[in-house]
Amino acid sequence: HLHRADGSQRQPGRLLRGGRPEHAAALADYAMHRGIAAYHDCDDSGGGFGDTLRGVAALHLEACQRAKPDQKFLGEKLFALHRVDGWGFFELADYVPILGARGLARYRSIAESAWRNVPPLRPGDKDKRDGERFWITHIMEKLARHEGDVDALIAVKSRDLSRSWSFLEIAQLFAQSGRAQEAIEWARACPRRAAGGGCLAQFLALDRGRTLPAGRDLPRRGQYRCRARRSESGRL
Repeated sequence: HLHRADGSQRQPGRLLRGGRPEHAAALADYAMHRGIAAYHDCDDSGGGFGDTLRGVAALHLEACQRAKPDQKFLGEKLFALHRVDGWGFFELADYVPILGARGLARYRSIAESAWRNVPPLRPGDKDKRDGERFWITHIMEKLARHEGDVDALIAVKSRDLSRSWSFLEIAQLFAQSGRAQEAIEWARACPRRAAGGGCLAQFLALDRGRTLPAGRDLPRRGQYRCRARRSESGRL
């Protein structure tokens, strides 16, 4: 696999250096689909295969930047790559300037169409299509984070409440947004009851550096109650 992947990296590179970025982008796209499929089933403990795939992905981005393909077409092709990419070879933010409004809208349209086929899960539910749920959830989260839309991100995470951790993730998002009452409500709604106060206690005890952006401390239980009262009176 590694030998073939090395060849897949050299060929798009030659096309790019030869002034044929549109052909380089198409070949890198093809190589990444084939490479990722092989990466699923290989032992890359040495990291060489992954490094090569990252190199091909970088060539794809550079080729797209130079070729400036049709934006809607690129939106479709990038979505197809994200659908199979479970390792972060392609970052949406890197392609946004090339996608433009038309390409991003096309990308979102395809994503939302796939998202409509993902049923909501309640505590204790199972989903036989777990793999499909994983990749489209990841894509919808990327879109919400790119747009800075906390409510959209919460709506995405709320689609799967089969795990207790989902409630804590949502509570953290509310906390990061300064919405203390909603943070507490989601932590309390967690179905797991553990010693020491269950999920609410876990939420309040989470590492501050992981729950809030740098420079903001996680409030203590009493501070949350105080903020919640202010929120109810419209003074948060």
